Amino acid sequence: MKSDASDKPSPQSNPPTPGQSAARQRVSAVPDSWAHANVSARALTCPLIWRHVICNTHCTWLPGDPRGFRNREHRIHSSGDYKSPPPTGEHAGLYTHNLNQSGNRILIPSTVRQRIAEVFANHLRSQGWPVSIASASETHVHALSLLPVDRRQTKRIVGDAKRVASRSVKAEMPGSIWSEGGTYKPVRNIAHYKAAYEYIRTRQEEGAYVLVLQGHDSY
Repeated sequence: MKSDASDKPSPQSNPPTPGQSAARQRVSAVPDSWAHANVSARALTCPLIWRHVICNTHCTWLPGDPRGFRNREHRIHSSGDYKSPPPTGEHAGLYTHNLNQSGNRILIPSTVRQRIAEVFANHLRSQGWPVSIASASETHVHALSLLPVDRRQTKRIVGDAKRVASRSVKAEMPGSIWSEGGTYKPVRNIAHYKAAYEYIRTRQEEGAYVLVLQGHDSY
């Protein structure tokens, strides 16, 4: 999946507080007991950066996807992304091939989205990686988290959170849930942080579960 780092806030959104509702979405919050001062000693041994993390479910964003994509190591990528789709049919042949070769699409039922969002975020927090907001929808998880600058280390940390979240819904969703890897967009500045925060809070699909852990000014 190719993701655009220039997330824009919803023009109708107001500065949120933990627990504030978002239209058409289920929103929850927990007490903000994890200030940035509580970053674990292990985390403090490496340079950190806020990242907008996106994890897709299996076979829901394949190479050639009309919404835009990029494959491993950027060997092939489209000219657009999910906000500004590429020209129609740009990689239609590749997409058809992958649809035929892939397994069934994995969709997260509404009944377990809260559990997945909470377990995913709380596992990161339990390991000393602050999370300000997270969401789970039918096909993906979003999170805004303070993570290592080293992308390989971030990938391992997020991979662990994906596995823990998957195990938490094993009874309802046996087998593999997630596609390989994910998107770990570095947050450039405060404005970008607030835009990503608002995107996760207010611009997810209908039925998404949004977990607010810290205010939008927690950069």
